[in-house]
Amino acid sequence: MTQTEDTPVHDKARQQAARWVVRLSERPDLADSRRFRRWHAAPANAAAFGAAQRAWGLAGSAGAGLAVAPPRRADHRRRARPPAMRAAGLMAAVALVLLCGLALRGDLLVGWRADYATARGETRGITLADGSSVLLDAGSALDVVAMGPDRPERIVRLVRGQAFFDVVHSGAPFVVEAGEARIRVLGTRFDVRLIDDGTSVVLEDGAGSVAADDAPGRTLEPGQGLRVAPGDVGRPVAVDLDEATAWRAGRYVFYDRPLAEVVEALERHGPGRLVLAGAGLSAQRVSGSILLADSAAALDALAQGAGFRILNLPGGIKFLVR
Repeated sequence: MTQTEDTPVHDKARQQAARWVVRLSERPDLADSRRFRRWHAAPANAAAFGAAQRAWGLAGSAGAGLAVAPPRRADHRRRARPPAMRAAGLMAAVALVLLCGLALRGDLLVGWRADYATARGETRGITLADGSSVLLDAGSALDVVAMGPDRPERIVRLVRGQAFFDVVHSGAPFVVEAGEARIRVLGTRFDVRLIDDGTSVVLEDGAGSVAADDAPGRTLEPGQGLRVAPGDVGRPVAVDLDEATAWRAGRYVFYDRPLAEVVEALERHGPGRLVLAGAGLSAQRVSGSILLADSAAALDALAQGAGFRILNLPGGIKFLVR
């Protein structure tokens, strides 16, 4: 049977190619050259790697290294919109500014309600009362629910964003509530991130379990991660720990992820609000590696590679459109 671009085999080759391009471009010392040559010897893999390299080149390397779909060609035959349409567009933009302003205020309220919160672009190390440490990513918030020597459980809640936990072993289990996920450990190191469609958990060492309401729990081993969606705890999969926790060193690495998920990470590290227009654009899959310290350059490269425009609105709001 002849494989087409829609077959799972082709999709797997594309995903693997994106990973190789990122690894060879960002950290060539980590690449196993012999393993790469064996993988690249397959014609389908070689073709996928060539396509990934071309896509990477389209995105550019200033501030980001992206392997994404090439941008759509602009239509230079645009017709002038009638005055009524322009007025409607202006009203929609004003409404968008008001809605985004409310959303930004909601972010502030979340931070005020939490025990610990970081501003956009800020990361902070926290030491909890039991001696456990937490690295709170930019634009994140953590609330302490129960903490003390007489407590049967030590409980914290990740209200927003992402955090890395280094838990001190004690007689009481340490529990992190994040969205629908409930992560239960004793003494271990792990990463938790709230995303649009659920929660991502990655275990660096030790042992832990992840559960959710109306879903069977899962046990994680070191080097594994999983995602919790409403009503479902995904199966643990092997992850590259260096890449999964790269945000701690100021870099965000992503493979075949929805554009909305990448934009959310950029927004927490940038100065303003980013708004994606349209479900089609939000769901577009992208792969790459970006420097979080230069979120503006990363967003420009992402726009070029994924084929969207950036409209700057009042109040530091950026509207991302086709």
